[in-house]
Amino acid sequence: MFRFFAFCTIVMTFTLPKAAAQCNDTTFQNFICKMWKVKSVTIDGKSDSLTIYQKESSLTFMRNGRCENKSNGFIRIDTWRYNKEKKRIELKDTTTGHVAKLNILEMKKDTLIFNFKPQKKLVKMEIVAVNAGN
Repeated sequence: MFRFFAFCTIVMTFTLPKAAAQCNDTTFQNFICKMWKVKSVTIDGKSDSLTIYQKESSLTFMRNGRCENKSNGFIRIDTWRYNKEKKRIELKDTTTGHVAKLNILEMKKDTLIFNFKPQKKLVKMEIVAVNAGN
């Protein structure tokens, strides 16, 4: 499970070129640009317990297209891009060039639910905004 979470953390911290990361959709920026923590994870339809690393990690999306990832005692600054037409957040690792596509399933005031498919497994993740009554 630790290896899988480490992979999920890496997927969530991929980067895109800065020019492409700028999001013109003000409504989406207002929603996403805050600090988020993992609330729940489902793998291939089965609920998975959160590891200590998942509980302590956070993502902070910023208006300038950067994303701060705090995980396992490390901080990494990446960039992000919202694809409005496909309703997903696209993350690209500048080291490997791999692009992760987080397909948005649901957006509520302080909750984002998305899925992605690393290593032939369907992962559904719910993240919640920090300091939003949590």
